[in-house]
Amino acid sequence: MKQYKWQEISIAWVVLGIIALFYLVSLLSLFYVRPEYDFNSSIIASWADLLAIVKQVSLLYLKNTLWQASLSATIILLLSYILAKAIYHLKPGLTSWLLTITNASFSLPTILVVFAFIGIFGQDGWLRQILPYQFSIYGLVGIVMANSYFNLGYCASAIYNGMQKIPIENIKQAQLCHFNLWQQWRYLELPYLKNNLINLWLLVFMLCFNSFALVLFLGGPRYSNFEIAIYNSLMIEGNFTKACVIAVLQILFSLFFIVIISLVKPKASNNSRANSLQELQNEQAYLVTLWPWAKIKRASAYLYSSLAILFISIPLLSLFSSGVKSAIFLYQNYQKQQAQANNLLEVESNLSPARSDLANLSTTVQTRELTGDTFSYPWSELFDALEMSLIIAGAATIVCLLASILILRGTRWLGSYAYQWINNLSLLSIIVPSMLLGAGYFLFFNVGLDVIVGTWGFVSLIILANAFTSIVFCLNYLYPAYQQIHNYTNLAFNIGMSSWQSFYLYELPLLKRSIIYAAITIFILSLGDYSIILFFVNNGQISSITYLLSHQLNSFASNQGNITAVCLLLLILSLRFIAYYFANKSPSYTKN
Repeated sequence: MKQYKWQEISIAWVVLGIIALFYLVSLLSLFYVRPEYDFNSSIIASWADLLAIVKQVSLLYLKNTLWQASLSATIILLLSYILAKAIYHLKPGLTSWLLTITNASFSLPTILVVFAFIGIFGQDGWLRQILPYQFSIYGLVGIVMANSYFNLGYCASAIYNGMQKIPIENIKQAQLCHFNLWQQWRYLELPYLKNNLINLWLLVFMLCFNSFALVLFLGGPRYSNFEIAIYNSLMIEGNFTKACVIAVLQILFSLFFIVIISLVKPKASNNSRANSLQELQNEQAYLVTLWPWAKIKRASAYLYSSLAILFISIPLLSLFSSGVKSAIFLYQNYQKQQAQANNLLEVESNLSPARSDLANLSTTVQTRELTGDTFSYPWSELFDALEMSLIIAGAATIVCLLASILILRGTRWLGSYAYQWINNLSLLSIIVPSMLLGAGYFLFFNVGLDVIVGTWGFVSLIILANAFTSIVFCLNYLYPAYQQIHNYTNLAFNIGMSSWQSFYLYELPLLKRSIIYAAITIFILSLGDYSIILFFVNNGQISSITYLLSHQLNSFASNQGNITAVCLLLLILSLRFIAYYFANKSPSYTKN
């Protein structure tokens, strides 16, 4: 047994070492590998040069980054608490359904949500035309709204799970004492939610602190953050040294927050009973008979839950509606073009060759004036981008699951404290800018090693980047399941099973549904990374469906972009419904 134990621990450390090496090679390449044409990078010959760059970056970006991240985290936490409180007072049958809907936005690609928000709140957005007052989606308002859209369901689910740890006896006593809202918060909920709320605020702050595509499209120059500064340094200024200094500052700030998160991590509950308010409602109708203003609270819970569903679903419905309208519009224009082409063929037989060419040109110009430059949708580009996205997402899912299982099989012998630190340190994979990661490997292979990697070599790098970025989510999905089956590990070894026999014969059947649920979620998260692919795209060398959508946005091909967005949305929602099915069929620890 000891042999298998240390074997699993050693494999886990090897996997963690490979992940750390993957990021270390890229970051060191940015510091030490320079192309011959690098004339713009800052020269750091002394500490004074380094401090000058740090001072410049801090004055320009640090204030905006801290302000938008702290404001977003505070608003998200407040709205999430209200939503969790509303869910806490709903009937049990609605709880799982509502959590699934609100959590659906967490895994959506950023470019898709930005596209939907622009369609609603942009200059030509339908809601902007309805509202009596005007506001701009670009700037701090858009950043906060988009951050709330992504993180509202996740935070509400975490707070709701914390509320379920409140002992049922405490709820009965609070009801009998007729606690008001403030007393419920101060004496009933705060002791059980305090560490959870601090941990959530820091986590959301760190996610908002490191957002890239969202701030790139909605922020504007006044609200640029560290990620945008890295983007400008690499893509516009060509200053690799400055980009590295900014990245190090970002990583140090994020590492500071990770340490705080580890220190305030909520302790596991020792209460084995199910202490949810739903159970109280099923056994005795205390909520209606004992809570003050119970009916008003129930009505308020339904109202706020409905508003949350509208907030999550309206951008998706608007996106779908715009896609259908654009498809009809392009099809009608295509029909007009075909009709004009047929009329032209009938006239050509009666014209001379010169006059025929002139008529052809005139008809084309008139058609473009009528229909625009996008007569039809480039389906071949979509299929190529979708094929590449599916390859990247599928391979990244396999790599992420394999690495996560190997890590969990080793860390289960080290206890929950060691796992907590490993899980929190895995957050570094989220905060290392993927664009910087791509730039580092681009320099490492093309300049440092001077080798031609090729398309599939870069695809492999993107697969590893997506897999290692998603590993923190996979660990969180699978860890509760591994905790449930860990009690049988010693029994499996005592009856003579080897490590892999134990995994195949008894672990895998128990983890099957949890693995499928985690795989679908990771697949959605890995459908394509917009920032890392920027460095590898050369004349259509590599594409993805998210990159195709961003390219259509930048090319003002809004009709084509609407259709691409709908295709991506339908794919993600289909996978989400499959994940919801497996979540409901699984034990309770696989649900969010």
